Amino acid sequence: MSVHQLKDGRWIVQYPNPSPPPRLLREYFGRGATAQVRAEQREKTLATKQPKHEGPIFTEIAGEYLESRDFNENSKNLLALRLKANILPILGGLQAVRMTHNDLDRYIITAERPSHPVRSGANLSISRRFSTGR
Repeated sequence: MSVHQLKDGRWIVQYPNPSPPPRLLREYFGRGATAQVRAEQREKTLATKQPKHEGPIFTEIAGEYLESRDFNENSKNLLALRLKANILPILGGLQAVRMTHNDLDRYIITAERPSHPVRSGANLSISRRFSTGR
């Protein structure tokens, strides 16, 4: 959970939703000092309700991976875009230590798009899908 101010000045609280499909949820609180106070109060309320997890969620690991790798700027932007568009909406809210092959299978099934000419009929491996961001 975290409180952020967007570029347009709105305050939000962002937190993981543990129910399927796991993803990050946002609550918006408007602009100004009162919105900031309300967002911080909401974060404290959520922190007391949320069970403590044993390890980082997949989104945290993906962010650390992007920061720690020595990519050129274009590659880093492309990988961040692929993560945000394809992988994190499905796997982002999962606790990394609790991920199973069923979670990865669900990602592959969800990512399948039979209408896509490259993917139709192709049975790509999990490692290839993750390396290409599909």
